[in-house]
Amino acid sequence: MNLEGKSPSAIFVALGIDVSLFLPGYPKKCITRWKKIFHKEGKEGLKEEKRGKNAKGRPKKKFEPNDINSVLARLAYLEAENDFLKKLHALADLKEKKGTR
Repeated sequence: MNLEGKSPSAIFVALGIDVSLFLPGYPKKCITRWKKIFHKEGKEGLKEEKRGKNAKGRPKKKFEPNDINSVLARLAYLEAENDFLKKLHALADLKEKKGTR
């Protein structure tokens, strides 16, 4: 469709995709990425999701025991983790009690 002269936004609209859900340049970036994959790998290249493959993610911040901000951030994280686990155990206990009645 793009090779026929349709704009990226017009292509999205023609395919039933609401462009108002995206940032203004998103359709153009998608079409550009898809064209690059198509020229490099053909139709088969578009059939498999490649985003995120071999991604390492964000590097974890190192814990510095001598840095007060690092200690406070670690403490806040661990407290949040404990609260979450308490709620999870409470929900599991509640489900178990309902299942035995």
